[in-house]
Amino acid sequence: MLYGFFNFVLRILLAILTRRETVGLENVPPTGALIVIGNHTSFLDPVLLGVAMPRRTLFMSKAENFRHPIMAPLAWLYGAFPVRRGMVDRRALKRSHQVLEQGLVLAMFPEGHRSETGQLQRAHLGTALVAVRTGVPIVPLAISGAVPKIWPLLRLQRPHIKLTFGQAFHLPVAAGSQVGKTQLWQLSDFMMYHIAELLPPESRGVYADPDHPPTQEMPPDKIDEWAPATPLEWWRSLFGWKGASPTRP
Repeated sequence: MLYGFFNFVLRILLAILTRRETVGLENVPPTGALIVIGNHTSFLDPVLLGVAMPRRTLFMSKAENFRHPIMAPLAWLYGAFPVRRGMVDRRALKRSHQVLEQGLVLAMFPEGHRSETGQLQRAHLGTALVAVRTGVPIVPLAISGAVPKIWPLLRLQRPHIKLTFGQAFHLPVAAGSQVGKTQLWQLSDFMMYHIAELLPPESRGVYADPDHPPTQEMPPDKIDEWAPATPLEWWRSLFGWKGASPTRP
């Protein structure tokens, strides 16, 4: 109920502050487990994705959002859950599997953080790992025109933002396959090329040429600090509690 209310309010705000165009919603399966992957250039990307989706969508969100006294409750209410970057966050992986086992939609941004250039950067391996383990269909999403900062919105410049959903696909491996790191990089790139196809050429970055895939591995992010993994942990953390986390390295 709260998710629907938030989306209703956000649709009104986006209609006032932006000129939003959505293409390809017919490519989103109406039922069943699904991963939606998108490029990431703006703080607006999760909101744009959630508002555009015809189904309730849950998100991975960086851990620092769940230590913020305002962002944390909003993230929980909107269906997000934390992931600690820079490490294998087993709690986030477990939550991802639970979401998909329930037949819901999981949204992920494989690049892991916003691109400062607006072009695709090489993805990290987390999204590919979830996709390999679950074997669910994947829908690519290209977002273009989303502003990286809030100021153009406050000035009522109403930027034109286009969201393009591509056709669903599966990874070319069996669900639950044991894959090595090299193959995981290849599968991650395979997913990103589906996003690149939906973007204008100048935004495709390292995925501009399928015949010359990226070769440089992304350096690991700095390990995020502890973050509450449930609303109860967040509430207790307001009073100074920090429990032991199974995701600590």
